[in-house]
Amino acid sequence: MSVIEMKRDIFCVIMVHSLGGSAERAAPGLEKAVRASPPDLVILNGDIVCGISDPDEFASAASLIARAAGATGAKFAVTFGDRDDKNGLTRADQLAVYRSLGCLTEAGEDDIDGVGNCVISVKKDGKTVLCVRLFDSHAETTAYEREYGSPSRSRLPYPLYSHYYMDGVRFNQTMWLRRTCDTEIPELLFFHIPTPEHAQLPLNASQVGFDGVQCEEVRCQTVNGGLSMTAADLGNVLGIFCGNDEKNDFFGHWGGMTLGVAPSFAETGTAHLIEFSRNDGKPCLHVSRITA
Repeated sequence: MSVIEMKRDIFCVIMVHSLGGSAERAAPGLEKAVRASPPDLVILNGDIVCGISDPDEFASAASLIARAAGATGAKFAVTFGDRDDKNGLTRADQLAVYRSLGCLTEAGEDDIDGVGNCVISVKKDGKTVLCVRLFDSHAETTAYEREYGSPSRSRLPYPLYSHYYMDGVRFNQTMWLRRTCDTEIPELLFFHIPTPEHAQLPLNASQVGFDGVQCEEVRCQTVNGGLSMTAADLGNVLGIFCGNDEKNDFFGHWGGMTLGVAPSFAETGTAHLIEFSRNDGKPCLHVSRITA
């Protein structure tokens, strides 16, 4: 398990996703966002360096992004999105490069679907005060169908949640959360493809305290892996933060948690800022936006 120290009374996370096709163009904007509100941790939440098959070129691009993320001394971590390994290196090979650059993401257990399912322990005075949990949310449901041989169950012509046929956090990953979660310690969850519960926020704006804009259909998971309901049931998860969408940018409250969908950083220059603190011993969460 990776460890990061909470050096102040507030632990700050900047989350971005979908950095576009050029690290040279993305890095200056990312550094600007990081310098605008210096974080403790930067999470590159999927679709980071895409479509590069040459290992040296990938390493060069990843290095630019890593330097920008760490411009103020922050640590960084990655999750994988639906485009990271399209026409490029495998997720495992990419993670090895990111790890060589100081990335906190670990490969995860072999018997759980995906690469990068892991927990980062945030410690203060030697005690874990927060866990940041990362998931691989995979890509389209075609991969799920190939692996599980279930096209008739997963790719129905009229999906309930999204017409993009997205995969997402799967059931065995959800069970990993339940199996390894210490409910006495608050958690923040990060992954690329939103859950169906994220997609329901704009439809129930007044009930969930909707904050932000919906500009397009939420590209959420088509096959519900049960993660949001499990997290709500556990009771210690403060927030679940995702990406995948190009322009949607919103937060809302569901199941005692804050759910967030950030827009593409390449498209909008917008990052989400998540701040954790304690008030009279109780965990508190504040969310906002940074525009580079």
